[in-house]
Amino acid sequence: MTALKTIKFNRNGFSGELLTDYNSVKIIDFMSTLDSVVDADDAIVLQDGRNRNVRFQGVIGDVKCDFVIKRFGLGSSFNHRHGMSGGAAKAQKSWENACHLIKNGVGTPLPVAIVEKNDGLRVIESYFITNYVVETYTMTEELGRLFEKDPLCKKFMNLLQIVADNIKLMHDSGIQHRDLGNQNILLQRKGTDDWQNFNIIDLNRAKIFPQLSMKQRAKDLSRVWLPSDFLRVFFEMYFGHSIPKEFKKAESVYRKCYQWHHKSRKFRHPFRERLIVNDPNYKPEYLDNLDLWVWDDRSQQAQNVWLSKDKNKLYPPFRNLSIVVSVLRWFILLYKQFRKLRLDAFTIQVKPESLIGMSISPLESTWDKEYACLKDLGYKVSLLMRAYYHETENHHQFLIKIIKELGSEGYPIMIAFCQNRFAVKHPESWSLFIERILKETDGYVQRVEIGHTINRVKWGIWNYKEYAKMLEVLMPVKEKFSDIEWCGPAVIDFDYSDLLNVLDCVPRQWQFDAMSHQLYVDRRGAPENKQMGQATLNKIVWAKSIAKVHYATKNRLIISEVNWPIVGTGVYSPVGSPYLIPGVKYNNPSVSEELYAIYMIRYYLIACCSGFVDAVYWWQLVAHGFGMIDDRNENVWRRRKAFFAFKQLLKAMQGVRFKQMISPENSEDNGGVFIFSGAGFQLAVGYSTLNNGASINIKKSATVVDICGLTLDNNTNIIKLTESPIYITSAI
Repeated sequence: MTALKTIKFNRNGFSGELLTDYNSVKIIDFMSTLDSVVDADDAIVLQDGRNRNVRFQGVIGDVKCDFVIKRFGLGSSFNHRHGMSGGAAKAQKSWENACHLIKNGVGTPLPVAIVEKNDGLRVIESYFITNYVVETYTMTEELGRLFEKDPLCKKFMNLLQIVADNIKLMHDSGIQHRDLGNQNILLQRKGTDDWQNFNIIDLNRAKIFPQLSMKQRAKDLSRVWLPSDFLRVFFEMYFGHSIPKEFKKAESVYRKCYQWHHKSRKFRHPFRERLIVNDPNYKPEYLDNLDLWVWDDRSQQAQNVWLSKDKNKLYPPFRNLSIVVSVLRWFILLYKQFRKLRLDAFTIQVKPESLIGMSISPLESTWDKEYACLKDLGYKVSLLMRAYYHETENHHQFLIKIIKELGSEGYPIMIAFCQNRFAVKHPESWSLFIERILKETDGYVQRVEIGHTINRVKWGIWNYKEYAKMLEVLMPVKEKFSDIEWCGPAVIDFDYSDLLNVLDCVPRQWQFDAMSHQLYVDRRGAPENKQMGQATLNKIVWAKSIAKVHYATKNRLIISEVNWPIVGTGVYSPVGSPYLIPGVKYNNPSVSEELYAIYMIRYYLIACCSGFVDAVYWWQLVAHGFGMIDDRNENVWRRRKAFFAFKQLLKAMQGVRFKQMISPENSEDNGGVFIFSGAGFQLAVGYSTLNNGASINIKKSATVVDICGLTLDNNTNIIKLTESPIYITSAI
């Protein structure tokens, strides 16, 4: 790292310092004309106000110049006489700080000159000149553009990473910027997904220290604006590890102080602020806090941008009271229904073959591979495909094409219509989107799900009345396609208080043909693990009870999403996105590929044989972070153990009817044996969650295969059950 070479000059009453690369008589003469250049009628004004920034382009002598000239407003004569906070001091600080940053390899526009004019008593003109950096955008502009037009999570992460790395470099060099707002960070776009050439500007407040303390870093970073969960990620990027407690505490205090300072502007500068807001060309820098919606294509989900404490502040008034009212309204009736239904668990002789579903996400670039995997399953399994409102028209047309092709081949099709914030705010557009897709796929679709994960605000719904409006405008479409089974409201997790509140908000003229629910279990363990005292079976019974008693839905239950995140898949996992601290491994709540397969089959057995569900759709066939097939190697997709386990399950369930469930440990939540009858044979599928397992008697002539269909030795009448289900087939 080398210091800049400069010379001092004094000409026509102007003095200053100049980069030696621009040392010529004509350029030094030019420095005495800056006032007329800055005030010229045709000046390209970059910023105006107390200080004025203009861009100058031209040839001076034989040197082609492209400068930013910043003229500082002058304070009191006392300040200038004593070199305090006036323009002279600001220009000098800008020059010194820029030279320091360049010397330490930190990006800032190349300083060209500092120019001052003195009338003998004080400085009357003060300028700081840098090279103009072409095609740059402020962090404010880039965040605003992404949120409004291109809200892809990995792009935000790329932007935050380059900014965090370079601010860390600046701080490590000893510079505290002291006005580190998004507007003072410049970047150049690198293709469509990344940025380069970080530049920090507006250095007149900055100070150089031998070393910055944690509090000084916190004060600087407290002026960077990001929604709070992205801010957390930004700080983790800055440190390269978890956020130190000292920094977190200090930054919180400084941020609150700055927020108060920012909010008080309308009182401190009432006329200036009113002029800004009343300007017909005025546009807020960012979308409203409720409208910040981000999509993560790696984990295939909308992304949180707010921490829980901040989300709670943004919820509508009386939200919690409304939820409590719904629970009190229905609880007694639900509890009675639950106790009655619980007695019927595993007593209904269902045909599980028709209940097993799978989700797929066709992409034009990889559909040939995904289709080959689908065909490899060997059976026409029920398929769920998501139609995302935010996707392009080209993708929608491709999805329509695939739905028609698979429907023609005999695959039962369900479409889940997934909203973004724009769709929520413009329900008429949402209705047209659904109607168009159903019109083009008419005759190929049996079920639709309206809305997605509506109790998580990252999917765009802050108020369940917004969801009600989305249903209300769909009434004509629902009547037009009355042969389709309309499902909803697609609440996720064991969040039945919200589910009741959503159903209470559903328009009275609307009734779901089936209640769809995304029923995940305790992700830190097996499907038999309990959450609030309830394992998977009881959760299903509660959901069925709601479907049975609530007027907004008919007595049918669809589980439209469930899976486990897979360990080691980083940001492609739904629990690893959007960012993983370097070196940190997330072993919980993710599971190994072995357990993923085991839990999947056990979940299907519990759900399908409970007698209370009409379909279970696994999310999904292909995905690095949570799918049966790992697609990270674009040349060779790897079929995980879960793929072969699912294939075996489909094979085993063909043509059989569930008869009963026997629990050797006298507890259904510890596993057991599921008995099925077929044409001339009996099938038993058994497992145990206990360490010592359980032993069952079988015929020596029985065929025993493991979870993936591989034959096991059967040299004895006794088989010991383990956590991995086995299939035992014997002739009747």
